[in-house]
Amino acid sequence: EDAVQKDKGPSIIEVTPRYLASIDQGAFKSHGIKGLKRLVNAYKAACHLSDQDDKSKYHIADSAVFDRLMVMALDRFHEELRYHLLGEGAGVKPKDDGESDEDEQSNEKPISPKVLMRAPKWND
Repeated sequence: EDAVQKDKGPSIIEVTPRYLASIDQGAFKSHGIKGLKRLVNAYKAACHLSDQDDKSKYHIADSAVFDRLMVMALDRFHEELRYHLLGEGAGVKPKDDGESDEDEQSNEKPISPKVLMRAPKWND
């Protein structure tokens, strides 16, 4: 419903509050990879919104939608990356033996490249 077909051109996706809600559901509540991909693609299109030769398949007409997209991507995307690469989404179970791993990462800090390279999904 959010896609608008141009004359024999590629399908243009209109980014609306409803579309952002579906991204929120798919990427963050359901922890879906497809939702994250849609978020990254919409964010990329938003970053190039003022480019003259932009051939993006996403169209953002409302500034409130643009703002919400930026906040959603910048504020929450890193949490999902951590979930999929180092957390439950990667099949990693938290340690409950009381020992602290020297490379254990705080959720408040950026992911260390050393820890990321040892992540189960790194080579997928």
